[in-house]
Amino acid sequence: MASVLFAPRTGFSQVDATAVVAQLQNADTSDAAVKEIEAGDSELKSAIADKLPSLMSNQKNYDVLRNESRLAGDLKVVACIPNLVTFFVNGDVIPGGTTSTQRWHMVDDPAGHALVQIGDPVIPYMKKLLTSNQSDDRYKAIQVLGNIKSAAAIDVLKQHRSSETDQRLQYVLDKLAPQS
Repeated sequence: MASVLFAPRTGFSQVDATAVVAQLQNADTSDAAVKEIEAGDSELKSAIADKLPSLMSNQKNYDVLRNESRLAGDLKVVACIPNLVTFFVNGDVIPGGTTSTQRWHMVDDPAGHALVQIGDPVIPYMKKLLTSNQSDDRYKAIQVLGNIKSAAAIDVLKQHRSSETDQRLQYVLDKLAPQS
């Protein structure tokens, strides 16, 4: 069972979950499915959370994957972290004009935002991303850790500071995790 942060209740039907999953997987009905899941009881949410990792790994439609990412963050589905990291690193963001503050807080990046919502369980994945040869990947890891803001996330940023070679990233690290 996926790790989620709510307790199950009674009154849920497996048929409901199957129908909602079918809606979630269809680009034309995915938005409506998200609303139904958000309004649903904890058993429906738990059933969806259990299915999300496999749904995300097989999804090719951006709009559906965006909704699945949003749900993974809202439901704090730890088992979705590998899928979210892949989606996040591949750079798929919602097109359109956003401010730099919105970009930093990943308003336009459902996978990145979901990783921040999940919190500390994503730290090992971000630590691995910090070892990438690509500075954009390292920036994304710094961005997630900086938005998590936990003591553990800040410690990782402090540890990474001495090995970071990109001056732009060094500047960001100095702002997020200043030397003591």
